[in-house]
Amino acid sequence: MHRKLKKKVIFRIQKNFYLENIVDDQKSYLIYKMRNSKLMRNNSINKRKITFNSHKEWFKKFINKNKIYLVSYNLKYVGYLRLKFRQINKIEISIFIKKKFQNKNIASKILNFALLKYKNYKFIAKVLKSNIVSQNFFRKNNFKSSNKKRKLLIIR
Repeated sequence: MHRKLKKKVIFRIQKNFYLENIVDDQKSYLIYKMRNSKLMRNNSINKRKITFNSHKEWFKKFINKNKIYLVSYNLKYVGYLRLKFRQINKIEISIFIKKKFQNKNIASKILNFALLKYKNYKFIAKVLKSNIVSQNFFRKNNFKSSNKKRKLLIIR
Protein backbone atom coordinates (compact mmCIF):
# COMPACT_ATOMS: atom_id res chain seq x y z
CA MET A 1 0.00 0.00 0.00
CA HIS A 2 1.43 3.36 -1.01
CA ARG A 3 0.65 6.65 0.64
CA LYS A 4 -0.11 9.41 -1.80
CA LEU A 5 2.71 11.93 -1.52
CA LYS A 6 1.85 15.58 -1.08
CA LYS A 7 3.71 18.06 -3.22
CA LYS A 8 6.34 20.20 -1.50
CA VAL A 9 5.74 23.91 -2.07
CA ILE A 10 8.28 26.69 -1.63
CA PHE A 11 7.19 30.33 -1.30
CA ARG A 12 9.66 33.10 -2.09
CA ILE A 13 9.22 35.97 0.35
CA GLN A 14 12.10 38.04 -1.02
CA LYS A 15 15.61 37.47 -2.38
CA ASN A 16 17.33 34.76 -0.27
CA PHE A 17 14.25 34.35 1.96
CA TYR A 18 11.89 31.38 1.48
CA LEU A 19 9.21 29.39 3.27
CA GLU A 20 9.15 25.67 2.55
CA ASN A 21 5.93 23.81 3.25
CA ILE A 22 6.91 20.62 5.11
CA VAL A 23 4.74 17.80 3.81
CA ASP A 24 6.51 14.71 5.16
CA ASP A 25 8.84 13.75 7.97
CA GLN A 26 12.00 14.06 5.87
CA LYS A 27 12.89 17.45 7.43
CA SER A 28 11.06 17.04 10.72
CA TYR A 29 14.40 16.65 12.50
CA LEU A 30 15.08 20.36 11.85
CA ILE A 31 11.79 21.26 13.54
CA TYR A 32 12.66 18.90 16.41
CA LYS A 33 16.06 20.57 16.97
CA MET A 34 14.54 24.06 16.95
CA ARG A 35 11.69 23.04 19.26
CA ASN A 36 14.17 21.65 21.79
CA SER A 37 16.44 24.70 21.69
CA LYS A 38 16.86 26.54 24.98
CA LEU A 39 15.36 29.73 23.51
CA MET A 40 12.21 27.93 22.37
CA ARG A 41 11.75 25.97 25.59
CA ASN A 42 12.17 29.11 27.72
CA ASN A 43 9.33 30.80 25.83
CA SER A 44 7.02 27.80 25.42
CA ILE A 45 4.09 26.73 27.52
CA ASN A 46 5.62 23.21 27.51
CA LYS A 47 9.21 23.71 28.69
CA ARG A 48 10.21 20.04 28.72
CA LYS A 49 12.66 18.54 26.24
CA ILE A 50 10.90 16.32 23.76
CA THR A 51 12.25 12.94 22.65
CA PHE A 52 12.71 12.40 18.95
CA ASN A 53 10.30 9.44 19.00
CA SER A 54 7.51 11.49 20.58
CA HIS A 55 8.27 14.30 18.11
CA LYS A 56 7.94 11.91 15.15
CA GLU A 57 4.59 10.70 16.46
CA TRP A 58 3.31 14.25 17.00
CA PHE A 59 4.65 15.40 13.62
CA LYS A 60 2.97 12.60 11.68
CA LYS A 61 -0.42 13.51 13.21
CA PHE A 62 0.11 17.27 13.00
CA ILE A 63 0.89 17.58 9.28
CA ASN A 64 -2.23 15.66 8.29
CA LYS A 65 -4.48 18.61 9.20
CA ASN A 66 -2.10 21.51 9.80
CA LYS A 67 0.86 23.32 8.22
CA ILE A 68 4.52 23.77 9.09
CA TYR A 69 6.82 25.93 7.01
CA LEU A 70 10.60 25.93 7.40
CA VAL A 71 12.11 29.40 7.11
CA SER A 72 15.17 29.63 4.89
CA TYR A 73 17.27 32.80 4.95
CA ASN A 74 20.54 33.08 2.98
CA LEU A 75 20.48 29.31 2.37
CA LYS A 76 20.16 28.46 6.10
CA TYR A 77 17.16 27.13 7.98
CA VAL A 78 16.57 29.81 10.61
CA GLY A 79 13.12 29.05 11.99
CA TYR A 80 9.63 27.83 11.34
CA LEU A 81 6.01 28.89 11.04
CA ARG A 82 3.47 26.51 12.55
CA LEU A 83 -0.24 26.83 11.78
CA LYS A 84 -2.75 24.71 13.67
CA PHE A 85 -6.24 24.80 12.21
CA ARG A 86 -8.46 24.92 15.31
CA GLN A 87 -12.01 25.40 14.16
CA ILE A 88 -13.58 26.18 10.82
CA ASN A 89 -12.20 29.72 10.74
CA LYS A 90 -9.46 29.83 13.39
CA ILE A 91 -5.73 29.21 13.19
CA GLU A 92 -3.34 29.02 16.12
CA ILE A 93 -0.03 30.48 14.96
CA SER A 94 3.46 29.89 16.30
CA ILE A 95 6.63 31.47 14.92
CA PHE A 96 10.17 30.56 15.91
CA ILE A 97 13.30 32.34 14.68
CA LYS A 98 16.79 31.40 15.89
CA LYS A 99 18.35 34.05 18.14
CA LYS A 100 21.08 34.92 15.63
CA PHE A 101 18.45 35.83 13.01
CA GLN A 102 16.07 37.82 15.18
CA ASN A 103 15.58 41.57 14.68
CA LYS A 104 15.87 41.22 10.89
CA ASN A 105 12.12 41.61 10.25
CA ILE A 106 11.89 37.90 9.35
CA ALA A 107 9.06 37.08 11.79
CA SER A 108 6.95 40.03 10.58
CA LYS A 109 7.31 38.92 6.96
CA ILE A 110 6.36 35.36 7.90
CA LEU A 111 3.33 36.62 9.80
CA ASN A 112 2.27 38.78 6.86
CA PHE A 113 2.61 35.76 4.56
CA ALA A 114 0.30 33.73 6.82
CA LEU A 115 -2.23 36.56 7.21
CA LEU A 116 -2.44 37.02 3.43
CA LYS A 117 -2.48 33.32 2.51
CA TYR A 118 -5.15 32.51 5.11
CA LYS A 119 -6.97 35.84 5.09
CA ASN A 120 -10.38 34.29 5.78
CA TYR A 121 -9.22 32.97 9.16
CA LYS A 122 -8.97 34.50 12.61
CA PHE A 123 -5.49 34.06 14.09
CA ILE A 124 -4.72 33.15 17.68
CA ALA A 125 -1.28 33.15 19.34
CA LYS A 126 -0.77 31.63 22.78
CA VAL A 127 1.93 33.60 24.54
CA LEU A 128 3.18 33.32 28.10
CA LYS A 129 2.74 36.44 30.20
CA SER A 130 6.48 36.34 30.86
CA ASN A 131 7.28 36.37 27.13
CA ILE A 132 7.26 40.13 26.63
CA VAL A 133 9.12 39.97 23.29
CA SER A 134 6.41 37.82 21.69
CA GLN A 135 3.62 39.88 23.24
CA ASN A 136 5.14 43.05 21.81
CA PHE A 137 5.65 41.39 18.42
CA PHE A 138 2.03 40.34 18.10
CA ARG A 139 0.71 43.66 19.42
CA LYS A 140 2.92 45.51 16.93
CA ASN A 141 1.19 43.44 14.25
CA ASN A 142 -2.34 44.42 15.37
CA PHE A 143 -3.13 41.45 17.63
CA LYS A 144 -5.11 42.15 20.82
CA SER A 145 -4.89 40.49 24.23
CA SER A 146 -7.96 38.56 25.27
CA ASN A 147 -6.99 36.57 28.35
CA LYS A 148 -5.29 37.57 31.59
CA LYS A 149 -4.61 34.04 32.89
CA ARG A 150 -1.25 32.26 33.11
CA LYS A 151 -0.92 32.19 29.35
CA LEU A 152 -2.10 35.07 27.27
CA LEU A 153 -4.21 34.59 24.16
CA ILE A 154 -3.58 37.19 21.54
CA ILE A 155 -6.10 37.39 18.75
CA ARG A 156 -6.33 39.17 15.44
